[in-house]
Amino acid sequence: MQKVKIEPFKVIGIAVRTTNENGKSAQDIGQLWGKFMSEGISDKIPNKINDTIFSIYTNYESDHTKPYDTILGCKVSFLTIFLMEWSDNRLMAEPMANLYRKET
Repeated sequence: MQKVKIEPFKVIGIAVRTTNENGKSAQDIGQLWGKFMSEGISDKIPNKINDTIFSIYTNYESDHTKPYDTILGCKVSFLTIFLMEWSDNRLMAEPMANLYRKET
């Protein structure tokens, strides 16, 4: 097997915290994919470079038997900070690009 170096990149998407115990990850990750596809999350990602979808497993508490995060998302040119809030039982996201604008 040949090693390939991949330069760091940024991803925006949705995530779930799960574990491999009792088949929970199969259920959680299946639901995450269902949400990603049915809600057209890829089309809503700002600054998207292309349509490639990444599935990232990260933030393991310990080994493969402990909780970890799975992220589904797309590579972006830069990250956008969002204000997240619940409204009518839906999570709303608004870009906060002007949040730190210096007043003159």
